[in-house]
Amino acid sequence: MEDLNLPKTKLSLSDGVLKKLSKNDALVATFALEDIKDIRCDKSADYAFPLILIAVFSSLAIVSIFYIPWTGLGWTLAIMCGGAALFSIQIIYGRKIVLETDNGTVGYPVADTYEEADGFVVSVKQRLKANS
Repeated sequence: MEDLNLPKTKLSLSDGVLKKLSKNDALVATFALEDIKDIRCDKSADYAFPLILIAVFSSLAIVSIFYIPWTGLGWTLAIMCGGAALFSIQIIYGRKIVLETDNGTVGYPVADTYEEADGFVVSVKQRLKANS
């Protein structure tokens, strides 16, 4: 069988072993296919950091409108800060690949596209079913 790989997430399946690598390609964790009870791709939400960014950029936008004496500069900064606040909303939601083993559950954030992650999970599930 061919090896499966999520290059940005640094997950790979080869020779019946699922491997997680760190950013500098050091081995972080290994999971034998026989030990994996379930694998899935879940949506995750992280509210704390994005909400802080939204509050900061919104405050800067309001301050720049009312307290910068040059109108053009104030509105330019307000629009830029408003755009950054709106962009911060996008980072609230993400996905993670969740592995359930006999020893516990672990989740890894997905850096690849969601379609690639879903395809990886489906392929691993097929191999799990073929091995059982």
